[in-house]
Parts: sequence; structure tokens; C-alpha cells
Amino acid sequence: MHGDPQLISFETENDLNIISGKVSAVRATSPHINLLNVLDIAGAAVREASSRCGAIYPEDSGLQDVSPLNFAVNGLLAAYPSNVVSFLKHEGEMPDLKGIKVVLVGIGYTAPPQHALTIAQRHNLVAIWSAIAWASGATVVEVDPDPRTGPAPSSVP
Repeated sequence: MHGDPQLISFETENDLNIISGKVSAVRATSPHINLLNVLDIAGAAVREASSRCGAIYPEDSGLQDVSPLNFAVNGLLAAYPSNVVSFLKHEGEMPDLKGIKVVLVGIGYTAPPQHALTIAQRHNLVAIWSAIAWASGATVVEVDPDPRTGPAPSSVP
């Protein structure tokens, strides 16, 4: 079923304005990242703003350092992605990404003072977050291959 192109264009522009307004107001309040919550909140915001499928582009190293997925814990970077997903499902900690495209940006890349990950660690971290997104109902999961190694904005913790 196809709609009126002008109406679809208007709805798309309206959706973008709503989402842009919400995103521009978001600021970090803690030096810690909970990417699971970020994905869940972003998924809810996309579904609220658009009657059609949307996309989220979380830009982060992926090194969440708070429970239930604390990558500072020895060995978690080497965990099997399926085991991580099973654990998160058991804990009720899976984000809701049903019907949403997820593009992982910067996953596995660090910036000082964090130490760089090994190639194997980076690949496994990408696999873990991809598995989480797929298991959370994402319709598409992509990984932006460009490294993000610059410093964080100075206006946030």
C-alpha cells in the first residue's frame, strides 16, 4: 500500500522534528553509560514519534560499565554473545527494539583515558551488541565501520 508522496514527506519531516527536539535536549548526567537503557529509551521515542518504522544510531564505545552489563568485569568482553543475550533475557533487561533499525556507531572504539581494545575484543563487543539488538526485535542491525576515537564533548560528564 502506497500513500500520497506529499503526505509521507510531511509526516517524515514532522517525525524528524519531533525526534530532533527530543534528542537535542538529552545530556549526560553521569560519567557512566547504560547503553541498554539508551537503546530502550530511544526505541520508545522512535515508536512514539512515528507510526512507521524508524531507526536509531547509538554512538558509543559499547563499554557499558553499570549493571546488568558491566564490561569492567573481568571476562565479559570474551563472553559468547548468545550467553549475554540469555542472561539479559533471564534478568528482564532486554531493550524493546521491535520494528526498529539499529545502526551501531563507534562500538569497540575508545578514547583516552580508556585503553584501546584488541581486535578480538572489539569484534566480540560488536557481536554482543548486535546479538542484543537482534534479540530485542530490531528489523535491521548494521555497524558503522568508522572508528570513533576523538574526545567526548567537554559539556558533559
